[in-house]
Amino acid sequence: MNKKYPIVVSSDGSDSNAATTELTASAQNGRAYGAIKVDAAGAATSTGTETLADAKNLCTANTQAGTSPTLLQRSYYDGWRTIINWSQDPGRRLSTFATVDTNDTGYDDSVAIGTDGFPVISYRDNANGVLRVAHCNDAACATSTKTTLDSSGNPGLYTSNTGLYTSIAIGTDGFPVISYNENRRGELWVAHCDNVACTTATLTIVDATGYTGTYTSIAIGTDTFPVVSYLDATNADLRVAHCNDKACATSTKTTVDSAGNTGYFTSIAIGTDTFPVVSYWDPQNGDLRVAHCINVTCSGATDLTIVDAAGTTGSDTSVAIGTDGFPVISYQDRTSNVLRVAHCINVTCSGATDLTTVDATGWTGLHTSVAIGTDTFPVVSYWNASSGDLRVAHCNNAACTTATLTTVDAAGATGLFTSVAIGDDGFPVISYHDDTTRSLRMVHCANVACT
Repeated sequence: MNKKYPIVVSSDGSDSNAATTELTASAQNGRAYGAIKVDAAGAATSTGTETLADAKNLCTANTQAGTSPTLLQRSYYDGWRTIINWSQDPGRRLSTFATVDTNDTGYDDSVAIGTDGFPVISYRDNANGVLRVAHCNDAACATSTKTTLDSSGNPGLYTSNTGLYTSIAIGTDGFPVISYNENRRGELWVAHCDNVACTTATLTIVDATGYTGTYTSIAIGTDTFPVVSYLDATNADLRVAHCNDKACATSTKTTVDSAGNTGYFTSIAIGTDTFPVVSYWDPQNGDLRVAHCINVTCSGATDLTIVDAAGTTGSDTSVAIGTDGFPVISYQDRTSNVLRVAHCINVTCSGATDLTTVDATGWTGLHTSVAIGTDTFPVVSYWNASSGDLRVAHCNNAACTTATLTTVDAAGATGLFTSVAIGDDGFPVISYHDDTTRSLRMVHCANVACT
């Protein structure tokens, strides 16, 4: 039986006919998306799907009726769908997609750029209940080396999994270090990789008091040691573990905020004052909050600030330090179901803050991740639940008061658990979960805005 496969088409906007005639979706920021059929000759017809053989026929064509004769077509088949990129500019670089791992995997992923210049991704393999790492063998992750680091979970049973809430950073020794949750006993773990590719690692239980270690986030402190923010679910507190060595064999743990039910969706970064800063959600009051540590270990008193208290807001947080030295935070406003960005006006994020609704299209702004681009402006990856798409907001200034919005992947239900990093070429790299194929995917953007 000849199966039917979706054919996903995109245009960079350089050919208006390609964007209007060949595609069935409307243009968004110079790029259009849609699904088409092909007839027996490989010509584009109406919306829908067609057989793989016909999809390949379309891939081999250099031009299509109704488009410019100089139209360049770039295409590839990723295992279940054919991606066709239209461009009239042969020199224009297009975003590159890769399916990194399959078989019900790619949950709770996190990406960083290794010292070899290639992305390395931590994630949960739900089919086997394990923590896995994919080390890309090139900048676009066309091929990768995948390793199971912690196999203490129970296959297919969510309540007995390990490798949840992963977060990855590159240590000062050049090796990846990963924080994650062991869900069966409710423990915070850290995996310190033994090499750049993370084919082996040293595993350490960092916190086993009560049920803890969810919503983890890791950064490397100015003292060269990892520091991890996380939720203590037993006490509903925000906690920080400061490692006393690069492998986190021992650590100092501190309850940073214990006011009510708080500490969800944590994200940590190291401020320009050398101290950690943590963004997180207070679901009891529905607020976005920031904790600014007063020392590198985040012990003792901490500056706590309510950043946004309008309605129920502040979930799905991610924090980065802008080129102005101040924290910038992406998050979801759950009252309006929109993507928002908060730009702090000082290192502690106290006082007035620039708050902007960046995307209000549908139910959006989930699974956010923020990084600072080489153009000095923030870039945010996130999931639009209404359309099931991976989206990117490229801020047009340091405060993100305006932004360019792009649908990066619209094929099926995709774009969950996004994580963004800036590649060595200066362009964003985004790892995410494709829920249609239950796979881990990565996109290597073609420019700083990921348009």
